[in-house]
Amino acid sequence: MRIIFYFLLAFNSIAFGLPKYALSPESISPLIKQTHDKSFKVREEAAFQLGQLGWQTQFSDGREIEIENALLPLLKDPKPEVQLRAVQALGKVGLEKTPELIEPALNSPNRKLQNEALLALFRFQLVLRLRNPESKIPPLDEKHFAKIIEFAKVPELQRNVAYYFVRNEDVRGEELVRPLLKSSDSWTRLYASLALGKMKAKNSNEALREALHDSTYNVRLAAVNALVLNGQSIDPELTKDPAYQVRAAAVAAMDSKNPILETVLKTDVSPAVRAEAVKNLAKMKDKNWLKEMLKEPSWVVREACMSVAKGSLELITLGLNDPHPLVRGTAIEQINSLPPETSIKMLKKLLLSSALIERGSAIDALKDRTENEIPSLVWETYMRSLDPQWVEVRENILDLIMKTKDSKLEPKLMIAANDPDEGVRAKARRLLVSMGALSIPKDMVQPPRRSPFRDIKYSKNPHVIFHMQKGDIEVECFAKEAPVHVADLIGLVKKGFYNKTIWHRVVPNFVVQGGDPDGTGWGGSNYSLKSEMNTKPYIKGTLGMPRSQGFDTGQSQLFFTLMPTPHLEMQYTVYGQVIRGLEVLDQIERGDEIRTAEVIL
Repeated sequence: MRIIFYFLLAFNSIAFGLPKYALSPESISPLIKQTHDKSFKVREEAAFQLGQLGWQTQFSDGREIEIENALLPLLKDPKPEVQLRAVQALGKVGLEKTPELIEPALNSPNRKLQNEALLALFRFQLVLRLRNPESKIPPLDEKHFAKIIEFAKVPELQRNVAYYFVRNEDVRGEELVRPLLKSSDSWTRLYASLALGKMKAKNSNEALREALHDSTYNVRLAAVNALVLNGQSIDPELTKDPAYQVRAAAVAAMDSKNPILETVLKTDVSPAVRAEAVKNLAKMKDKNWLKEMLKEPSWVVREACMSVAKGSLELITLGLNDPHPLVRGTAIEQINSLPPETSIKMLKKLLLSSALIERGSAIDALKDRTENEIPSLVWETYMRSLDPQWVEVRENILDLIMKTKDSKLEPKLMIAANDPDEGVRAKARRLLVSMGALSIPKDMVQPPRRSPFRDIKYSKNPHVIFHMQKGDIEVECFAKEAPVHVADLIGLVKKGFYNKTIWHRVVPNFVVQGGDPDGTGWGGSNYSLKSEMNTKPYIKGTLGMPRSQGFDTGQSQLFFTLMPTPHLEMQYTVYGQVIRGLEVLDQIERGDEIRTAEVIL
């Protein structure tokens, strides 16, 4: 399954004797009752779960005010742990008046509560944007912005102050954030650099240039990108930076006529850096040069050639015949740049492909097409794609047919409402509701495909070591917080599932992702894991479970965060933490291989 980071939620009850509530409005009343429990642990967990229900309107069903009223008394709970979960939950419920609701935490002398309140200030705006992507969310009001000004002077709060501006573009923050580039905390400096880039803070260019000499590569990389966003030229010396991520960013920002690009293409050991050189040089090179570059041994470089092959039938055809699936996938993305008759013929053929990335990418390529035959063509593909490995293809088909002028849309959604996959069935039902269907068929529940290892329990945290050419990464797994995910990981490692797989996705200053036997991001183990949301934070080296559009869709793929990422917390299951080899994690590039993986119990 191709896994992309979405913001759709699931959770499980993790402790303290609480029953496992479903993500549905029916869970609200029993959870509210639990907020009055004598045990503070139960109250804490009830607040956490109420917040999880608030992420999506389909879970809360318009009962956000009811959830709010249950959470507000917990802000005065005698236990700080309960107060913290209540603040966190109010941020997830996403009410416009959230800043007012969490004022007790903003004004608290407790730094943990204040930090959680800062995160709630970004989360509630995030939720509002997710619920209505077309709406313009107003900036934080002056009263509460004044609290951020106050917090920016407190060292223990500065990291989350900077993070607030990373997640919410607000030019008022430039004067607050710029001094944080000199913080002793590297993550504060990183967030400050990212925030100034997001603001296009032109008055901070000098400070950002100083950040290019930071001891931490994450900060240097963020500073390069921020300067590029501000239209600033980049010092060619950065193409010699020890971190390949910084070199790649610098190469991407060079003037395409700069002779240093030719040198980089010939000498740099990093495929990612050479790929950026190819994309940059292609601006002034001809088609024959790109054709020669398609002979490069590195598929990463060949993929870069395909990304700039727009409009060339010859180059796209070569890409479609490349031995590496990710090169072929990028070639498919370029097909719509060809004449309509040529491109639709090519896409029809690809819809018959047995390769996930080819059939799936062809569906993606059809989303903006308007030919009359598109609805029937797409639905025929749905009916050919009912086996487990095609789940995401079917999800994408549902998105696509909703955009077409299909007179038979409702009957098709009725069929999809009984899809073999529970996530696809749920999506079809939501779409039927959104279009006002008068009759929605009862869910013909089918046994989900679950992990064969799900019933295995571990009394202590097992460890997994991933052995790679660049070194080893040792992970401590969280057996209590995510027992099913940990059992599945251990089971797959023991089977040798991850041996010889690659890291197919690397996003500098975010994540590295692997675990797909296809090596494309479209594949997986062909069964799903129930999400096990918990309160473990995403720090650098945290092991998380990616998923597709729906919850409970995790499979064999996995990711490690390259920096603290609070916006992933409680939305993607955390089930481990790197305890050895963080420096190896920083060196991973797309295409790097997991030679073997082993379990230590």
